[in-house]
Amino acid sequence: MGQKHRTRQIDTPAAAVFRAFTDPVLAADWMEADGVVDQRGPLDTENSTYTLVISGPWRFRMRVTHAEPPRAYGLEGRGPLGTRYRMTAHLTDHGSTTELDVKTEWTLPFGPVGRWMDRRWVEPGTQGEDDRELDRLVAIVTGREATSPRAGIRAGRRRRELDAQVESTQRAFLDREVAGWTSRRIPWSGGETQAIEAGVGEPLLIVHGGMGNAADWAPLIGRLARHRRVVAVDRPGHGLASFFDYRGVDLWSHAAGFLTEVLDALGLNRVDVAGNSMGGLFGIALAEAHPERVRSLTLVGAPAGAQRRLPAKIGVMAWPILGRLVIAMVRRSTPASTRSFWDGLIVAHAERLSDEALLFAALAARRNADGWRSIVGANASARGILPLNLIAGHLARVEAPVAWVVGDRDAFTSPGANRSLAVQTRVPGPFVVIPDAGHLPWFDEPDVVAEAILAAVTRGVTTPAGVEVGMPGPQVAPA
Repeated sequence: MGQKHRTRQIDTPAAAVFRAFTDPVLAADWMEADGVVDQRGPLDTENSTYTLVISGPWRFRMRVTHAEPPRAYGLEGRGPLGTRYRMTAHLTDHGSTTELDVKTEWTLPFGPVGRWMDRRWVEPGTQGEDDRELDRLVAIVTGREATSPRAGIRAGRRRRELDAQVESTQRAFLDREVAGWTSRRIPWSGGETQAIEAGVGEPLLIVHGGMGNAADWAPLIGRLARHRRVVAVDRPGHGLASFFDYRGVDLWSHAAGFLTEVLDALGLNRVDVAGNSMGGLFGIALAEAHPERVRSLTLVGAPAGAQRRLPAKIGVMAWPILGRLVIAMVRRSTPASTRSFWDGLIVAHAERLSDEALLFAALAARRNADGWRSIVGANASARGILPLNLIAGHLARVEAPVAWVVGDRDAFTSPGANRSLAVQTRVPGPFVVIPDAGHLPWFDEPDVVAEAILAAVTRGVTTPAGVEVGMPGPQVAPA
């Protein structure tokens, strides 16, 4: 069972605050639900019941357990698959202000699995005083935010608010890491995306991984931009790109087509490409379909499709029921839960992540949860990566030099398994293993990873296929 305890000082009389719990429209609004249906009895009366519609089939049957206007209120509810929820609120009236004290408890389904999910993803996000729903309640009752009984209007408003928050936190993260960066919107046939640029010189296109964002590259962009023109693009359904439904989409043709349209929009005929995880698969797809557009390809971190197996935290998203529960948690991501999720899965040293990186990643996760679910479902099943999305055959057809920069603690694929793929490429580039680094190795060792990428994309520099290069200090031999 998880639990949290929050307090707020509100510049509104207690009667107005109490109404936020008993007015169906206000209650649905601050609890970020689509609405209240099947109401039986007024919500300020004990034992009254109603159904809180969270999203589509996700519904909680709620019962008022305590109602003492305007001093105390209690609720309990049951959701899908045995999920349970309990809340008690105490209001202290100080005339024109109210002290609100709220305690919540919840239980996830699936016994030990649910308790593990609770410890790993839900409970870390309950530390401190942050509480998005409670803050919405405060904004509503103080008049700082208008309400609407129409769920569509609320959803649109929240989307715009979240977009603004993601843009703001992205700006803070990039300002910390990159001097003179710019961004622009790019239309493509499936929607619109964002490109982040910095530096001058030969173009280097960098493509982020699944459940990631273009700005995740920020610690590298600043370092690489001292030598190259760096372009980081949000893949569809990620970062600040428009939503994209991957269901029924051929991932290989989609990836090649999307990146080709981005290059055309930017006026880039031929580029070096670096891709992380799913971004690596996108880079392989582009290099295979349009070899004339790719000068070199660098796979940073294990590429998606290197093997069928997925880490448990990712694989569970492809399960029919658990996947929906995990995505529901992603929609409530916080910096604390993001650090917990990334620890050991995305990076080797989560303690090194900056506050700016964590806040941006958490808000971007909230924004793009549906897109994440879509691409995981299109790329994998409960058994792992779909066979048609494995990269071995595609990688062997790439004509450009292919380099690898991987962490020795990558949770997705070991350096040895990546090495067995690297020797199958037509033109092997450097194969670099970064000690004590994870799936996004630049968060663990940004200087070393930047040096390795620059060595890989420098013209005329190759490494014999049988050589594994240790870091720091990539040892490369001129052609």
